[in-house]
Amino acid sequence: MEPAFKPKITPIDRIQENLVARVERRALNWLCARMPRRVSPDMLTAFGMFGALLVFTGYLGSNLDPNWLWLSIGGYVVHWLGDSLDGSLARFRKIERPRYGYFLDHSCDGFATTLLVVGIGLSPFVLLEVSLVALAGYLLMSIHAFLSVRVLGELRLSYLNAGAYGDAADPGCPDPGNVHRRARSSRSLATQSVRYFCGRGRHTAGDAVRNADNSGRAAAGR
Repeated sequence: MEPAFKPKITPIDRIQENLVARVERRALNWLCARMPRRVSPDMLTAFGMFGALLVFTGYLGSNLDPNWLWLSIGGYVVHWLGDSLDGSLARFRKIERPRYGYFLDHSCDGFATTLLVVGIGLSPFVLLEVSLVALAGYLLMSIHAFLSVRVLGELRLSYLNAGAYGDAADPGCPDPGNVHRRARSSRSLATQSVRYFCGRGRHTAGDAVRNADNSGRAAAGR
């Protein structure tokens, strides 16, 4: 039986402000226009994961011979192509699947990043402890980005002009408007949280719960 109420899927503002964002976007658009029809976004996602495995294998093999790092370099290229093109191709062909794409891509991103960072730590060049601290930092930024999607309706793909996530962090999410636009000015999630817990929020927790409940009832037609 179909549920009485389905939450509306709203477009997400994707904020990409790293130093090479414009050049990367032109390259991705060029590749999407020339991609064979038999290649699907899911195939590109799998291709990106294969690249992450290549990177991990190269780092692991560098314990035997530094020349294994060439495999890691090639793996990074493969991973970038797959991870950046899957969502771009879905939007280019207008075959987005918002919930499926959001879940699949973020799950793969987390697993791929773990492979990359742990692989660096298992190489003879970086201590594993240092790599794990870097991985924890990435996961913290990911948590903040996911909360921002829920609270602010925006997905930040870069911090301090550096890309923290692939350009196609949401293969299924629509990309409204110009992909080159800068983000709308808004208060950060952290600022909102601080003001709320300092008593400066506009509503109490009880009001927020009641408002959410009333909204849900109205949407469900109760």
